[in-house]
Amino acid sequence: GGTGPAGSTTGPRLCENEPFAYDRSSHGLEMAFRPSDTNRINVGWREQQTDREFHPDSDSTKERRYSLEWRNTSLDTLVASVKFQRIDRSSNFLAPDLPNTVWSFDVANMDRDVYKVGFDYTPSSSVDLTAEYYFKKSDYPDTPSGRRADDRGEIYLGATFGKVDKFQVRAYVDVENATTDARLVNRNSTTGAVNYTVFTGIEDKYSAAGLGFDWPLNTRFTLSGSAAWNRSKGLVDFNGLAGATVLPTTLVNINNYGNNDRKSINVKGEYEFSDRWELSAGVGYEAASFDDIQYSPYSYILPVTPPFTPATAGAASYLSGWYRDPAYKTTLGFVMAKVKF
Repeated sequence: GGTGPAGSTTGPRLCENEPFAYDRSSHGLEMAFRPSDTNRINVGWREQQTDREFHPDSDSTKERRYSLEWRNTSLDTLVASVKFQRIDRSSNFLAPDLPNTVWSFDVANMDRDVYKVGFDYTPSSSVDLTAEYYFKKSDYPDTPSGRRADDRGEIYLGATFGKVDKFQVRAYVDVENATTDARLVNRNSTTGAVNYTVFTGIEDKYSAAGLGFDWPLNTRFTLSGSAAWNRSKGLVDFNGLAGATVLPTTLVNINNYGNNDRKSINVKGEYEFSDRWELSAGVGYEAASFDDIQYSPYSYILPVTPPFTPATAGAASYLSGWYRDPAYKTTLGFVMAKVKF
């Protein structure tokens, strides 16, 4: 802050994003063959090259993907599939000689294995059941500081009852667990000796459920509705290893890291006046709560002594205030007309 020109040593500081651009090219090959009428095997390979400008960590990344999938339709009512994918990513880092550099995980060298298993069971024209399992394991073996590994597993169950042109009900349940391991190596800037190392374990749990229906009351009017619930809960566990200095006393485990709930319900009606004109109207309600230690309390005014006066406080904001009060409740109604020509 100050009274001089903006951006000068005596005036307020200006924060501007550096321009960012990248060039991306990819090529690959996919092949599918049938060893029998009911079995299908898909094989894929793809290589992608990304060249960046003004990226603080890496100016170039190469990624290779290998995939193998098997699908079976031996039963008329069941489709089963199993898929494996391997991803190898390597980057050219701009400061590889700094052992305490924190590499951003989106460009860090990575080895990832992805497994998917799916079943689609259709015992009749009015029943469709789906089950999927997904597991992703990622390792960042060369990262000196930052994310070292993460695992993510998900189970999805879905069901549809009823025919398309009749009363139809849909439901789903989704559960996902994710763990992330990271480390921070704090070094003496002069000697390079390790002051201490912090090991961080993050556990995220996600769950969701939904229910919906479509009800054609006649050939022109259709009533539909849905209700959904989503919840996430995060935990952070800190451990450390002292080196030249003792561990910080601020390493306290966190039990509210990204905790939130969201509930919604919607009802909509659609009426076709003719083949060209259609009118729809609906109402919806949604409520969301948010509990995250990163934003509680959230202050976007620079702390100073003495405090700013109201006239100068606005010029001292260094954050936007976007996450200050994220919880909300809202009711929405709409009317929409559609014409085809």
